[in-house]
Amino acid sequence: MTVTPQFHQLCSSDFVRNDRWLLYFKNSPSVNTTNNSATFTFGSADFRGAVGSSLFTLMQTLCETANTTVVNAATVFGATKLVNAYLMSHALFEEKTTELAQQFEQETQASFLILFSQVSTAIRDNQFYNPSNSAATIVIGSTAGSSFHTIRLRLTSIYPSGPVCSCAISSKCTRPLGFYCSASSCHSLNSKPNVTVPSMFLGCTSIDSLLLSTLTCLYNQSCIQFLLDWRSFGLSVKTLDSRGTNTTALNPDLPSRFMPNSTFEPLVLNMFIENWTLSNNYSTYYTTCNPDSCTYTYDQRYALVAAITVLIAFGIIIFFTSFSQQTRTIIVLSPSQTTFSYLQDQQKLGLSCLCSQTSVQQNVFLSVSPRLHQVCSSDFVAEQWWGFLWGMDTVSNFRDLQLLSIQFRVLASLCTSAQQSIDNDTSAFLNNKLITVEAISFSSFQAQIDSLITAFIAQTPEKFRRTQLFIYETFRANQLLVVPATDWQLAFTTAAYNYVIATVPRNSFGNNYSCITSLDSFSRPLYIDANYKTTTLPGVVASCLPVDGIRLSTLECFFDSNCILNLTSIASTRTTTIWIAKPLNASTPSNYSSNTLIGSLADSLFVEDWGIKSNYSSYFDSCAPHSCSYKYIDHNTIFYIITTMLGLYGGLVVIFRFIVWYGWRMYRKIKGWMRIAPRSTSARVINGFGRIRSVFHRTFLPLKSISTNPNSMKRDQFSILNHHCSLYQPSDLSNDNEQQAETSLQTSSQSNNSLSYTIMTGANHNGMESASNNFKRTLQ
Repeated sequence: MTVTPQFHQLCSSDFVRNDRWLLYFKNSPSVNTTNNSATFTFGSADFRGAVGSSLFTLMQTLCETANTTVVNAATVFGATKLVNAYLMSHALFEEKTTELAQQFEQETQASFLILFSQVSTAIRDNQFYNPSNSAATIVIGSTAGSSFHTIRLRLTSIYPSGPVCSCAISSKCTRPLGFYCSASSCHSLNSKPNVTVPSMFLGCTSIDSLLLSTLTCLYNQSCIQFLLDWRSFGLSVKTLDSRGTNTTALNPDLPSRFMPNSTFEPLVLNMFIENWTLSNNYSTYYTTCNPDSCTYTYDQRYALVAAITVLIAFGIIIFFTSFSQQTRTIIVLSPSQTTFSYLQDQQKLGLSCLCSQTSVQQNVFLSVSPRLHQVCSSDFVAEQWWGFLWGMDTVSNFRDLQLLSIQFRVLASLCTSAQQSIDNDTSAFLNNKLITVEAISFSSFQAQIDSLITAFIAQTPEKFRRTQLFIYETFRANQLLVVPATDWQLAFTTAAYNYVIATVPRNSFGNNYSCITSLDSFSRPLYIDANYKTTTLPGVVASCLPVDGIRLSTLECFFDSNCILNLTSIASTRTTTIWIAKPLNASTPSNYSSNTLIGSLADSLFVEDWGIKSNYSSYFDSCAPHSCSYKYIDHNTIFYIITTMLGLYGGLVVIFRFIVWYGWRMYRKIKGWMRIAPRSTSARVINGFGRIRSVFHRTFLPLKSISTNPNSMKRDQFSILNHHCSLYQPSDLSNDNEQQAETSLQTSSQSNNSLSYTIMTGANHNGMESASNNFKRTLQ
């Protein structure tokens, strides 16, 4: 069987091809027509700039990633073996392959979705710097009384048509994409495009920009032509390659489960897949299975020989086992759970209850309702809380307080990612099947369930840890810069290097510390006061990445109302919306102490209790055994022996009466065929007698000899005269002989115990009667 996806037409369109639409962004503008400048930088929301290029490049990357994910999953799926003890029927084969295909689709999509979600969340919440987005800008400052200049990154607000929206607080901030004039006044945050691109937006990250935009323009050829026409607005640019100008819009007439005005988010979350096609081949399965033999049963009446054989064998068995111990088999049809439990308690010998349904889905008898640590449902993971700590984007001090805001946002993302991982793995776990050929006892059921639960509880957090480690180690290896500059900081080089901006690893947090070598193992206190020197929070630290800082921190401050009030009072000195968080409840039962590292909680998925419950009754009802059989050893009673023997005697009487009667008749018939054997005949009729004798064999019951004893003669006479007798004239007799009234045939002598008799032959019926009468008189 093979499962093949059909992708949305976008993934095979001109918009994701390097030699088609992506040529639109390859040739940078050469001259600014406003001031004839040889260099020009597009505004952050200009469609022709980095944001437009990243939008379509990301489409291409996600389409390729989705396809690669499916191919890899299909390879693993194809190597998986279908195990079954018996050959499946065609209907069962179709049902089984459909079920496996659905499971494959769900698991493939879930694996893609969880990785995409965690990567995009990590990029967004850790504030990794991306020059193609307007979420952060480079700020150059100076020190009073000094010519030394500082440089740093700062998050900025996106100003849509509505209220101010900060990417430090929300990921839903948008700004319309469009074409901006080349004047510097057109590039401020408050600037609006000269013309907007329909349904395309700039978000806080490239991923946000894609997910918030729609497909509307890509389905409209006029809109594509509009983008081509405005490419040279305010600029002198090179002519676009004809391959780019011949880009074809998406076909709205092709069937699709995604609407033309849909955002990209549902496409990405569904891996751009329209539908899945299952192809299976029962003939190939049958050939591969290659059954050795097939058995079946049917009902049939016993034949006579079989009945006799069975009765004789049964009689012999009864005779030899009448005075010995007997193993009896008892069958209970459609047993209830109570009956099955009773039989189990009685420890019946060889108890076997075959399930009518051998595989039971685990969600039938299992439920998983995990309870997470209270921090994941507290005020500390609310957007209002980290928004309160952030304050205003333009504030240049209280940087650690803003870093703390970012770390709380990362904490909220860790809780969300943990919950998502739990949900996905729980769904896969409950969709698995427990296979039992026979109904198992409650103790066996509980032992198997405990084993399954133990493996699930161990594997689910481990899978989450591996994914998180993979993501962040990739970020560290690529030395990505974050906006809070906790791993790398920007600095001007000297005049010898033309004062270019360089990135320098952080190494001022302690002795022998560097984010190149220490990575996630070193921490420093967070100073939340304006002077950036004195006030710290117990258990709260910073590290190379915001995620490292929150993982190395503890929750002890957030169980303490005084610590929270101190933090709130300092944060309230800025221009911000005051929002006071409630402290964590120390009386709530927990497996973790207040000084446990948040990283340890995250590695355990913040789970306090998995809340897994099993229901044996639901399992038994789904198993639904059609019968139970068991054995027990019993001594035969005298009553049983007598009734059995009488029954056997009566049966044998009937059978043997039948055998004797028909056997005797067969014996008489065979013996009669062999009795006629005449000693001598007259020479006159010897030639004809052979023909008469041959007819006689077919018509009469032949006699070998006739006794002279009167009693015996009567029986022989009776035997002959009661048979139908027809005498035919031999063809080899002459006409003279035909006129002769009778022919005398005598035996050689009475000393030979032979009887003289005469057979009359004639040409007509009267002659026949005369011969018959003479024959009778002779016998008398």
